Parts: sequence; structure tokens; C-alpha cells
Amino acid sequence: EGSMRAVIRRATISAVAALFALPSIAGPVVYEVISPVQLLKVLQAEDRSITLNDSAGDATISGGVSGHPFDIYFYDCDGGGFVAPARPGSACLGFEFRAYFEGYPNDAEIVNAWNNAHHYGALWRDDDEDLALQLNVIVEGGVTEANIRSNYKWWRKVMLSLEQFLAE
Repeated sequence: EGSMRAVIRRATISAVAALFALPSIAGPVVYEVISPVQLLKVLQAEDRSITLNDSAGDATISGGVSGHPFDIYFYDCDGGGFVAPARPGSACLGFEFRAYFEGYPNDAEIVNAWNNAHHYGALWRDDDEDLALQLNVIVEGGVTEANIRSNYKWWRKVMLSLEQFLAE
């Protein structure tokens, strides 16, 4: 009887040890909401120069592509509505990459030509008559870190494409 308990105990210990030795089978991280701090962490894996700004009470992220600056704005944060200010730890349902291009021709013909030829990255004229380029990302419903990094890579391609388009 004593030796049977010892065998069962060793078998149990071996089984538990084997469970802990198994590799993790957890799936990818999925964001149903995302904070500026979380997005910063994901994007800095792609580009260490990206920074978080919170000086105006509405957290944004800043970066650049080929020396041209862009910002990331957050929307529908903390249940406060579409344009509620984001804090660094806010839970946001979406974000937007945006860059301004000053000093370029900005008539409707150029804006329409870009928007008709390019599926990603909407071009428009802002209140100062500068060109603004944006790419929106909806997090609600769930997106993976890989999807967020992919959107960032697309954003970089879109900015480079617009710079080439404007140079033509």
C-alpha cells in the first residue's frame, strides 16, 4: 500500500511537471480597445523614434516618414464619445494616422485624383487649405498586434506614395 502511494505520487508529480514544461499555446494578443501607451509600445517595436505626447491634455503619438512628420489621434475613448480627449491610459475604440502637407497644390482636382487612384489613405484639405492625409484604424471588435503593425507599414507606404504623387 505504501509503495502504491509512492508510485501514484511520482506519477502525479511527473504529470504536473510535464504540463508546466509544455510550450505556451496562447494565441496572439487581441485588442478590443487600445490606449495611447499600448499603441506606442506596439509601434515602437517597428520604429523606436515614435513618441507619446500628452502636453495638451489629449494624448497623441508622433513619428515621421522620410523626415515628414505625422501624428496619431485617438477616438471614442473611455466611453466619452467620438472626440473625447484621450489620456495616455484611455481605452479607445479607434485611432487615426494623419499627416499634413503644406505648400503643395491643393485644388479639388489633385485631391480627387489621389482619392480615385489610391484605396488607402484619404486626402483632403484642412481649414488652413493644407493637404491632410489620413488612415483610420478601428480597434472595436478586436485587432491583433500583427494587424496594428501591418497598418503602420501601410501608413508608411501611403505617405511615401503621396510624396511621390505630389512630386509628379
